[in-house]
Amino acid sequence: MTFSDKTSHIRQLIKNGNLAEAILRLESLIEIHPEIDEVYPMLCKLYIKVGKVDVPPEWILRATKVDKDFEKWLNEMSQHPDIECTEEPHSQNVEYSNCDFCGENNYKIVYQENPSNVVKCKSCGLVSFNPQPSEADLKNYYNIFHDESISNIDSNILPRILSRKRELKEIEEYITSKGKILDIGCANGEFLKAAQEEGWKAKGFETCPETANYAIEKLGLDVVIGSNLVDAGFSANEFDVITMQHVIEHLKNPLSTLKEVHKAIKSNGLLWISTPNFDSFMAKAQGIRWEWKAWPNHLYYFTLETMRKYLEKTGFKILKLYARSTGGSLETYIKLIQERLFIEDKKIALQVIEYLDKLNINIGFEIIAIAKKI
Repeated sequence: MTFSDKTSHIRQLIKNGNLAEAILRLESLIEIHPEIDEVYPMLCKLYIKVGKVDVPPEWILRATKVDKDFEKWLNEMSQHPDIECTEEPHSQNVEYSNCDFCGENNYKIVYQENPSNVVKCKSCGLVSFNPQPSEADLKNYYNIFHDESISNIDSNILPRILSRKRELKEIEEYITSKGKILDIGCANGEFLKAAQEEGWKAKGFETCPETANYAIEKLGLDVVIGSNLVDAGFSANEFDVITMQHVIEHLKNPLSTLKEVHKAIKSNGLLWISTPNFDSFMAKAQGIRWEWKAWPNHLYYFTLETMRKYLEKTGFKILKLYARSTGGSLETYIKLIQERLFIEDKKIALQVIEYLDKLNINIGFEIIAIAKKI
């Protein structure tokens, strides 16, 4: 997909009123192509429309230089802040649904957005987007931007494989021997490769053909490509360990997927799940702009309590369930701690985070669940 195609798609998102996704796509473009000036007016306008006040001044300057009407628009917005702030009704295909966990249709709105609201089930506490995108729109979303996710794999793959070996150590604390491991949502295969190098019989499942083909062709891994686990052809009681690393929040039907996972794991086999924590400090501090709240790819948001309910309902015994603050969002977490607690020294902010984790109050931004099939 060319740069022009991507910006055309983003303009269509804006036209449809899907400002949240448009912002995510523009931020991604700026990260990949910071030298291209034309994205700055678009992103600055969207930031201002949704009420973001901390727009980098250098972005405003670049936007003013590239768009002669931007400064005039900015002046009008400052004098009449209500101008253009009402989003047009969306035209995406969305589907209202009952709660995935309990089946009830009794919600309260947590964040009112367009084209969907973040809601919380009053019966069981599950947080999700409702309505949800159609299967067709969801597939289209992943197809459009898959090329961005694999564009820089080769330069980063080796250190990422090494980091995944550290994650394996936690899994290996709960097993007596290394057998067959399945990574659901294996993407480009970095975790699978790490497992293979550590002596596991590693297999992956992935819905995106492009990223799966990288794992198959470049890393020589065994990956099944399919739309769902039911059609993947896995045998009952086939795997000693199944991992779902930041996958469950993407699923349209987490409950039915976990039931299929239960079938595929051997008796007393292990399930390892990671997912963003809706009860985290970051989620509460960032509110509606929480970085893990992302339409349409993150459809569900778990807490320790709702994760526990899911695992127990689908036939698992929890061995360990906690929230941690290590991983990809650590830099953002450090920045938030610095801002909220007025800490200038980054090292002190990191010490605060480590101390909060030791208190075991589970406000870390990532839930880790380790459970055994019963």
